[in-house]
Amino acid sequence: HAVQTAFPSAPLKLRSHARALVSLLRERHDEARNCVIVDVADEGTVFSVIRKNLLDGQAQIPAGTHALLTRIAPAGSREETLGLLSMLEKGTCSITACDAITQALTAAEPEITKIFGEGLASLAAKRRLPNDAILVTHADIAPWFSHFLSRIDFAQFTSTSQPLSVKILTPDALKMSAETAPGVTEDVPLSIVATLVHNESGSAD
Repeated sequence: HAVQTAFPSAPLKLRSHARALVSLLRERHDEARNCVIVDVADEGTVFSVIRKNLLDGQAQIPAGTHALLTRIAPAGSREETLGLLSMLEKGTCSITACDAITQALTAAEPEITKIFGEGLASLAAKRRLPNDAILVTHADIAPWFSHFLSRIDFAQFTSTSQPLSVKILTPDALKMSAETAPGVTEDVPLSIVATLVHNESGSAD
């Protein structure tokens, strides 16, 4: 409704984000035949279970990038916190800043673990989950989420009772279908949408 109001004369074609993501991963990742897609957006996270290249189940939790950034730096700006996380991963922040952000992340982990665990448990209630996981999220926060998912005890939900084996979906993996222009910040979610458009139109422009 919001799109139609803003662009009343434009034809509206609705597309599923899950469809776009599954189609993309089917072409790019062998692991995606059987995996859990962890799509961490600003306002929430969606777990999608893929079995034999088909969507087999989904669960949504009300915790995403915004919730994590608010927990670790309630008084800081989004850009500043993301910058600190990026520097922490690269080992380029000051000792004081690194210590502060590390302590904040450690303090936030129990609550994030509980929320994520509940989402995974709902999906694993009938059938245990594949071990392979594909992570889709903001580039600056992706390394932390990858470490978090692989080392937290989610093994109780997987088919082999082993921790999740996490791979991050990066812009480089999408460049065959959608490449960002020079000087433009790379954005994985937008690249996923662009990839679907290119696939449907049969064009690489």
